[in-house]
Amino acid sequence: MADSSSKGRRHGVFALAGGLDLVLPALLISILAYTLVHLIQNWTCLPNLIAQWPLITGALVTCGSLLFTYYPARPHHRLPPGPRSIPGIGNVLSLLRDPPSDCFKKWHDKHGPLVLLHYGQRRVLSINSPQIAHDLLNRRSANYSARPRFIIANELMTGGMQTVLASGKQSQLHRRILGPLFTKKMIAKYETTRDLESKQLLHDMLGREDFSQCIARFTATVVLSLGYGIRLDDIHDKKIREISHINYITAGAVDKSYYHLVEHFPLLNKLPAFLSPWRGHAAEAEKATCAFYLKLLRTGKADPAWNWTHEVLASDAAQGISELQIAYMLGTLQIAGHDTTFVALRIIVKAIVVNPECMDKAQSELDRVVGPDRLPCDADEPELPYIQAIVLEALRWQPPAPLLIPHCSVEDDEYMGYVIPKDTTIIANVGLMAHDPEVFPEPRQFKPERWIDSQGIHDNTFGYGRRACIGQNLAKSHLFLVTARLLWVFRFSHQYRDGHKVDVDPWATDGCSVTAPKPFEASLQPRSPKHRDLIEREWQAVKTT
Repeated sequence: MADSSSKGRRHGVFALAGGLDLVLPALLISILAYTLVHLIQNWTCLPNLIAQWPLITGALVTCGSLLFTYYPARPHHRLPPGPRSIPGIGNVLSLLRDPPSDCFKKWHDKHGPLVLLHYGQRRVLSINSPQIAHDLLNRRSANYSARPRFIIANELMTGGMQTVLASGKQSQLHRRILGPLFTKKMIAKYETTRDLESKQLLHDMLGREDFSQCIARFTATVVLSLGYGIRLDDIHDKKIREISHINYITAGAVDKSYYHLVEHFPLLNKLPAFLSPWRGHAAEAEKATCAFYLKLLRTGKADPAWNWTHEVLASDAAQGISELQIAYMLGTLQIAGHDTTFVALRIIVKAIVVNPECMDKAQSELDRVVGPDRLPCDADEPELPYIQAIVLEALRWQPPAPLLIPHCSVEDDEYMGYVIPKDTTIIANVGLMAHDPEVFPEPRQFKPERWIDSQGIHDNTFGYGRRACIGQNLAKSHLFLVTARLLWVFRFSHQYRDGHKVDVDPWATDGCSVTAPKPFEASLQPRSPKHRDLIEREWQAVKTT
């Protein structure tokens, strides 16, 4: 009897004695098989016939293999704390049952700032402490700069060419090529583009109700102008729709129910094609993305003026790299630069609409520093701390990426007495960090003042260590200038329909990898005829130069 019990423990299926070590694995297989069947039956891309017995058989075989062949033994005894997990499945069922944000909050409230989870075969360490994230991801970045494996998002959808998901030498090469585009000296050269496009943004918003379309044109045209010499004159330009489509099919795949199953149970990717609908979605995304990125690259090469395309192609580090790889590198900048800045500006607009007292303070600062006869410019930034604070507070209040792209440990490490095994996926949970009441009192309140003369508060929106966003300084300069100019020109308020105020839900969001405000209405009206006239004159001057 003792031999039988120790054998059960060695298999690592359940730390229980007796007959349960035979019953529970079978029950586990049934649970996961049922979960897979339930999810895939709802995939509209599969005929109903496929989602029946063949799938059940495949799921049973896969689950059995996972449980008895692939479930890892526990090599360490000093692992960080975490919720009880089901062998072979881990904590995946909790994430399927409840929103991830709710799960993470519950786990961290119970277990503390370090929580170890198991997603199938993958160990995942969630961090909700800025200090711990700084210690591991900044101070020990050599050990935490890798990325975990991404089967769908990287291998299937991009052929392994996704810059932000690259690891090792590939990541280092990409940063050597792209890094020179974002030095302080280079960013200063982009001021003319930023100035021109932000003036058109202000002019576009005069008399228009749909401010989101105006912001979308601005964020798209800035990165397209810098990257390829492409200007978008109209808010209805088809390239904005093309960018939105690429964002939809790539980011949308991450939000699909099968995404996490395949990433956490890699063996599922070996199922036959008719049982692997993610392959079709990934192939569609890769085809559309390649075509779009290559078209942009060739446009940039043909443009006679300076742009990022010419700069990258002339780089010594880029010699010998294929055209498609360069297209992906530049395309990643374009998509990331548009999407996150677009989301952040909409968060700022929403925050000001629902917190009008912040608008009054900001406009008082602008009137004192800038005056009524000119627009704010980049040189005004040191004298406009409240505008800077609005940007930082908006990114804290509702982080566009509440779960940063995961890191991965290269070797075993030890921290706070815990062992962090090699190949552990590391999640910096900035959404929870940003709402920690010990760091940010009244975290759900929008309070820019907390950032003025702040001590010990760090902005972690753009990531950590060697994997921090390479274009963060450019993004911050965009956000500052546009926020300052919008507040200089406009009064922000709720929209009214038939005499009734249209409510704005400050916490209504969409998405998972990037969390954007759900569409909302707002009224942005010029502060005075003088402000309107200045915008008209500035735009006419731009058009005639």
